[in-house]
Amino acid sequence: MTQQPDDRAQQARQFYEAGSYEEAGKLYHQLWDECGDAFSGGRYAYCLRKCGYPKHALRVARQVIGKHPDDIYVRREVVWALYDAEFKPAKERGDLGALVRAGQQMLDLTDEELPVRLVSFAVMGLAKEKMKWSVVSDWCDRLDRQQLSTEPREMGGRRVISEREQWYFAKVKSLMQLKRWDEARELALEAMQAFPRKRDFPRWAAEALAGQGQVPEAIDELESLAQRGRPEWYLLHTLAELKLRNGQADEAYTTACRAALAPGEDKAKVGLYGLIGQVALALERFDVAARHAMLSRLVRSGVGWSVPGEVVRLESQAQAANEQAGQPPFDFPEDIPALTALCQQDWERVVPPELRPQPREKRRRRPSHQPVETDGAFHTGRIKTYVEDRGFGFIKPDDGGDDVFFHISGVRDIERPEQGMAVKYQVAETPRGLNAVNVQPA
Repeated sequence: MTQQPDDRAQQARQFYEAGSYEEAGKLYHQLWDECGDAFSGGRYAYCLRKCGYPKHALRVARQVIGKHPDDIYVRREVVWALYDAEFKPAKERGDLGALVRAGQQMLDLTDEELPVRLVSFAVMGLAKEKMKWSVVSDWCDRLDRQQLSTEPREMGGRRVISEREQWYFAKVKSLMQLKRWDEARELALEAMQAFPRKRDFPRWAAEALAGQGQVPEAIDELESLAQRGRPEWYLLHTLAELKLRNGQADEAYTTACRAALAPGEDKAKVGLYGLIGQVALALERFDVAARHAMLSRLVRSGVGWSVPGEVVRLESQAQAANEQAGQPPFDFPEDIPALTALCQQDWERVVPPELRPQPREKRRRRPSHQPVETDGAFHTGRIKTYVEDRGFGFIKPDDGGDDVFFHISGVRDIERPEQGMAVKYQVAETPRGLNAVNVQPA
């Protein structure tokens, strides 16, 4: 692009370099109208973006690229104008279709690393939230994982997982959901080598092995994983399902009860309660089956979810089998806490004390010379991520905006923060920015 031999061009450049984009933009506007050169047009669009007029900037940038389609700098300006005018707003309002369309337009214009990474991760993230797993998988393929960093990143003064680890999580999870078992198994094993401390990858590798039909081998892998550290409830749930598939009903029942005792929200465990009821019915423990079917039904109804037909049938089958056996009708409490207490007795009858979760040792708080001041109000949101071995995570606010950092020392009445958990919290200003404190169940 050739700079115009004009005093206004020199003056515009001075304004531009000083960050006075409004003044620079007026002059570049004049030069673009008079000369129609790529340099002035691109600078005019840039100044419009910097002054907060993204849609106008995009219109101008498209005019310039229409006249100078091969100019790399103008193409770059169209990319970032698209980002500000269409891509970012679509992301903020959660419009996946618009996000994909804007992202594709951007990548049609450039293969530069920064916009490709930025767009791909944003599309993958929103598609995961909406459980559009084909979209997640397709956009993972836009990136070369070997070119992604393995180092944790700093975002807003906080450490988050590396881009390559984030990629593996998205791709393997999407392959699992799409039942592409061979690919999922291969990639999960690869991720295990790259990030050996992460337990999700070996769990998914075992699940994929079961999907390939090798259920006994998958059970062995999950058993080995469950013996290392404190097994998560969902790992034990999967292990119980596989044992039931393998004809090991008694072991499936014990493992499922162990999963029920592990920390986790009731609403996350409704499928587990249904599984316990299913196995109990097969073992002719009709009262246990009816209790757990009823608990699954009450929890679902309590959060406004529909009750699947199989849960209703399970409860009816248990009642009918009990009646056929000549036993008196069931008389269970209709409230969730009382019913859960009865179910917990079922769990503890079959799970030995050494396999039950132990209470967490309370963490000592670091002394503070200044009291933490909050905004006074409670906000609501859902836990987006939690890094257990580092004791921190992020909350996605219900009213939108940036994710909010929290530390385990600021959590109350929650045994283990889990992804998707509904919470309420206050916001405090700290030397590292805004943090969520007094995080409690919503």
